[in-house]
Amino acid sequence: MKAREAIELGLDISTLVQAGHTKQAYSLLAPVLAQRRSFPLLGRIGDAVGVGSLQPVNDFLEHIAVAGTMGGWVIIASALGRQLDRDPADAFARCRTFIVAADVWYGPDILRERVSGPALVSDFEPALALLAPWREDANRWVRRAVGVSVHFWTKRSQGREEHTAQAEALLAFLDPMFEEWDMDAVKGIGWGLKTLGRYYPHLVTNWLEQQVGHRQRHHRALMLRKALTYLSEEQRARVTGGWKLMPLEFEEYRPRKIVNVHRHVDGAWFWDKYSAHPYVGCRSGCEFCYQRDGRYLGRRDPDTFDTLIRVKVNAVDLLRKELARLDRDVITCGDWQQPAEDRYQLSRGMLEVVRDLGFPLFIVERSPLLARDLDLLMEINHQAWVGVVYSISSLDPAFKQAFEPRSPGVNLRLEAMGKLAAAGIAVGTALMPVFPLVGDDEGHLEDVIRATKDHGGSFVMGGGLTMDGVQAERTLEAARRLDPALEARWQRFYKWEVGAKPNYSPPRAYSSRLGLRIRELCARHGLLDRMPRYIEPGPLAVNKRIAERLFLKTYDLELEEAKSCRIWAYRKAAWTVDEYPESIRELCRTRGEAGLRELPAIGRSLASVIARWLRESASDG
Repeated sequence: MKAREAIELGLDISTLVQAGHTKQAYSLLAPVLAQRRSFPLLGRIGDAVGVGSLQPVNDFLEHIAVAGTMGGWVIIASALGRQLDRDPADAFARCRTFIVAADVWYGPDILRERVSGPALVSDFEPALALLAPWREDANRWVRRAVGVSVHFWTKRSQGREEHTAQAEALLAFLDPMFEEWDMDAVKGIGWGLKTLGRYYPHLVTNWLEQQVGHRQRHHRALMLRKALTYLSEEQRARVTGGWKLMPLEFEEYRPRKIVNVHRHVDGAWFWDKYSAHPYVGCRSGCEFCYQRDGRYLGRRDPDTFDTLIRVKVNAVDLLRKELARLDRDVITCGDWQQPAEDRYQLSRGMLEVVRDLGFPLFIVERSPLLARDLDLLMEINHQAWVGVVYSISSLDPAFKQAFEPRSPGVNLRLEAMGKLAAAGIAVGTALMPVFPLVGDDEGHLEDVIRATKDHGGSFVMGGGLTMDGVQAERTLEAARRLDPALEARWQRFYKWEVGAKPNYSPPRAYSSRLGLRIRELCARHGLLDRMPRYIEPGPLAVNKRIAERLFLKTYDLELEEAKSCRIWAYRKAAWTVDEYPESIRELCRTRGEAGLRELPAIGRSLASVIARWLRESASDG
């Protein structure tokens, strides 16, 4: 078929369409669509069809859409393009409808090249206004079309100086889409940014520097990789702060077991008895993360911690099998790191198991993706309990850039915290690790505590920075990047001699002062410095409540720098009471303090304390 034949066929079809003979018109077109034809030839047919009266043309286009052929989308798009000068709003609306109907990547790409893209070129501001709702459309292909439309405009602009203001407007237009997470949509948006970067590299560099560096917005690695394609090494370094875009691999495997049963509950901290996680390794790759240690990675090279994610593909099935055999208690479950969770959605599947089996749930996270599963969290919270802690070391962007440049932005974590709090979830902050000598002053600490309060959190738990093995070396290197003078100060702080290992924890006196300072600041803002324990109603609830008080007393004694023997006395007593299989209240009622003293690790003094607490709780009702 030649160009003239295509035009003549289009005119014949148009005549039939305008006469209302839709089926007869399609019978002329069907043989063409059944064969591979060049897009320009199909476009000529569509151009001829599109010039007629709108209603019969649109009826015919819907008839073509039912067949769903690639060539059919070219004819539809070309016909809609001819309608832009007559009714642009309707052309955009129909374009969106057809993108949704196509439900495949080439649908938005074909349609934007003939409708939304040319509209931006011919009448920029009105077209941008019509395109604006597509940025938040529920359909991923429609969102993809936004980026592809930007790509079309940019290629036509060719970087000419007179179009600079419009290029700036398009970057501002794409701002809400930088955190897009659907991969199909990301590819389209990244395509638009890539082409803008080719023709307007200085504008894109400045824009990305704001998104990644100053605003610390979370994003798909692919989005950034595409946007950086045509930028110079110097411009890339400005955006990334000098760190390299690293490869990422997934290794799927099927472990035989997934639930870790802790010997004792994590008293005074997270209160969990079980834990189960679907991934090993983490893309965020925080330099201070203790999971780089061999106890967690096994024999793996620690440098692969953030480039190789091992995926427990049978995590959901294992969790269901193992939890069904365990006593109900708090489980730490899931891992919402990206992009692993986007790809596998194992954490969401694990939440469904926790809900189905009625277990209380604890989550500690850095990822805002957790809010995606708010529906399940609310169901679990209604049945039992959900507690969530967001890890935030500091609100200072310099700290994040030095120690955790690829982790989700702190503002995104706080926004997710607000969503969870608004839904009635118990949520707070793990102010961990606090960076000694540089991030432990009142200003840095209070910033996090105030932000937690402002976003609905009810507690902030603080903890110092531990140093061990490979993690210690990487953390010290990050400190050196933040402030070269910090290296020697930390070496003295952790008593880190040349050729030797550092102390694992900060000095005891320092940890005490830090804990008391955080407690004072939390009280100033009406927050707790411990997470309240979930206690399931029942005959053993009193044991859990008394154990909670013993655990909290243990923490108080640590802040007071009490003797270790006294601290351990309370800790062991807490374990005893927490794990005692019968009601401790009933034991005290029938046998008095003598009965309590027969329990392991409970002497005369602690038996008296526990008996008094039991009387107080009884009198409180």
